[in-house]
Amino acid sequence: MSFMKSSRVVKNIAISMLILVSLTTIFSCNPQIENKATPISTSEALLKAFEDGGEYKLENDINIDGDASNDIQMYKDIVLDLNGKTLDFKGYMSVGNSTDAPTVVIKNGILKSSVAMVNASGNEDGTISVIGVRKDSTLTLDGVTYTTLNGVGIVNAQSEGETVNSGVTINVLNSIITSHGHFGIGSNATKEEPNAITYNIINSTIECTRDDKDATAICFNVNGTVNIENSTIKGDRHALMLRGGEGHTITGSTLTGGDFYTLSGKESQYESTTWGSGNEVPNYTLVIGNRSDIEYYPYNTSVTISDSTIEGNREKNVYVYQNSKTYTVTVTGLQADQIANSDNMNGATIN
Repeated sequence: MSFMKSSRVVKNIAISMLILVSLTTIFSCNPQIENKATPISTSEALLKAFEDGGEYKLENDINIDGDASNDIQMYKDIVLDLNGKTLDFKGYMSVGNSTDAPTVVIKNGILKSSVAMVNASGNEDGTISVIGVRKDSTLTLDGVTYTTLNGVGIVNAQSEGETVNSGVTINVLNSIITSHGHFGIGSNATKEEPNAITYNIINSTIECTRDDKDATAICFNVNGTVNIENSTIKGDRHALMLRGGEGHTITGSTLTGGDFYTLSGKESQYESTTWGSGNEVPNYTLVIGNRSDIEYYPYNTSVTISDSTIEGNREKNVYVYQNSKTYTVTVTGLQADQIANSDNMNGATIN
């Protein structure tokens, strides 16, 4: 289905320009970062660069060896130009910690996670994140093709001992993310988020696919905003789940859902019962709102959709539900008859 144009297009163009201007300012005016990129040719030198911060450029493909327990830490501002090369890393990549909140930019090349992520029991686990962005930190992928073997592509995450998970910004610009975990980009809603979390997805493709089809491309269940512009979002279970946050925008984009619900025999799962945690929600391409005890995911949700297509294997591929009048749901840019459960949205506002 297609949606009418909105003045929010102007807002999204401004968002794109602001991101580019901000990144340019950070790395051209910061006296601690040299304007000339330092060449990197070994994994040892690259790990040292991650510790030091600065601006670097790969001279050749690099493999960071190890296993799923490997912890690759980036705690200082850094620009890494992959220079058309491949960075193959094994383990978990951490952006920021409890005391450091860096701005990290990875651009122009291939980023690959080639080891299976495992849980505490040593079993392969598609809910384990490959890149974690911590409190007040920013990660930008620009011109990057990024794939994971079985883990979640990017998640906002807590550092040990933190009581909040907030202020994270994830920018995906001119990039392709292919995740074989349960999520492409996911938010961690286990702690209170007093400061908004922001995802900007611009001129990019995010695809999440698994053999079991239990794959959600973008899972957002926190306080904050998702801006999607001129992008393709595709998931075997959901393309996009907005379980909280206000001011979301979807502009000039295509959202595509898969056939998880038919393969699992769960065509009507959660349509008349309380939703579960994470992506345990009705199985539609785009899911907006919440249906659970109000102490879980206690956020308003609002989104404006324009010039976009939402497609899947159902006749109608959007599901909207308002948990209660305490936390409202507002959708602008589509009609009620385009929503699968239009006769049972529990008071959600459709403009």
